[in-house]
Amino acid sequence: MTPTWKLTPWGVRGSLPAPDAACLGYGGHTACFSLDCGDAHIILDAGSGLIPLGERLLEGNRLRADLLLRHLHLDHILGLYTFPLLRAPEAQVHLYAPPDLLNSLTRLIGPPLWPVGLADGAADVFFHPIAPESPFQIEAGKTPLTVTPPWRGTTPEAAPTTALKPQAAAQSMPWTAS
Repeated sequence: MTPTWKLTPWGVRGSLPAPDAACLGYGGHTACFSLDCGDAHIILDAGSGLIPLGERLLEGNRLRADLLLRHLHLDHILGLYTFPLLRAPEAQVHLYAPPDLLNSLTRLIGPPLWPVGLADGAADVFFHPIAPESPFQIEAGKTPLTVTPPWRGTTPEAAPTTALKPQAAAQSMPWTAS
């Protein structure tokens, strides 16, 4: 039997977090979604919603995070600065993104702009460069997920982005939002 996939929004706000009572209906965190694929769990975007998601992962003793990053707008990476799993000694954090984004990310999150680099915490951090139209595997569970970046283009705001499509068995989910 194919496991049911569950998509959970942890942040849906654009641009900046809005921690205010007027935003409670839709949430105040920026872009972050988790996709539970049975025994595999992947994270789509790393906005400020990544912080409460990371706390929940730690509470459940889930010490592996597979993050798919499409572009480097700050509202899509803001949660990485204080992602709880980066401080957990037994944790593994896997970042999947086009090579230019991974290089830029290590410059954004680290000195002189931030006191601590991505790989300076207690967790093991792995960088996985992905190429447009080249499927790759995420070995996070018993059934590997294949992720296909079908194209590389720009968002409506003219930022480089990559569309992604996780798939396993008979299920798939395109991820193309800006």
